[in-house]
Amino acid sequence: INVDAHLSSDGHWYSGLILRRSDGSAVGAATRLHKGSDDIVMGEALGLNDALDLVEKQSLTRVIFELDSQIIVNSVKEKRCIRKSWGMIV
Repeated sequence: INVDAHLSSDGHWYSGLILRRSDGSAVGAATRLHKGSDDIVMGEALGLNDALDLVEKQSLTRVIFELDSQIIVNSVKEKRCIRKSWGMIV
């Protein structure tokens, strides 16, 4: 699953997901709107959360996640949490 996030000019985050087979062919795509802050790490974390929701809902196994946020990728690899004033993101 390729995951990305985009901050619109009105302060909303859009997360986008593309689910592909191992040969690279697309299976499906989804987008979701999030209200939130202007924090890029938050937007990318929301996108990853959407991808995890999709994996759970579809009962998918052996999934590779692709993200372009090194902060989120490192946090997951190191099992770290990104703390915000209201709680943890990852």
